[in-house]
Formats: sequence, C-alpha cells, structure tokens
Amino acid sequence: MVGKWEWVDNYNTYPRGRIWILWDPNKVKFRVDVVHKQFIHGYVTTQSSGFYLSESVWYAYHCDRKHLWTA
Repeated sequence: MVGKWEWVDNYNTYPRGRIWILWDPNKVKFRVDVVHKQFIHGYVTTQSSGFYLSESVWYAYHCDRKHLWTA
C-alpha cells in the first residue's frame, strides 16, 4: 500500500501512539518540527512547485485534552 513512502508517528512520546503521518517523498518533503503525545507538527514542501505550508495533526486524547487549551 505505501511502498517507499516515508512516515512519522508519535509512539516515542506515548506508548499507544495515535498519530501517523505518511507521505510520498517523490511528491512532497515533510520536515518534522515537534512530536508530542497529542500532536505532530511539521512543514510540507511540494516537489513539483515548491509550495510550502505548515501542518499540525492533532489527536486530543480525552483525559489530557484540557492541557492543550490551557498551555
């Protein structure tokens, strides 16, 4: 399914890990900035046009969610 795709996950910050980000390195570059138990943040650049954006993927685990909004 993913062949030579690359990925990052958050298993190193939370034993059950809940977030996976996968990308095709022939189409985009993804530079990881922060890996947290509730989110992964990084930067995406398209290979074809060089379009660049900041991306955050969140999993707001119900027991720890309040911390996200008070930090």
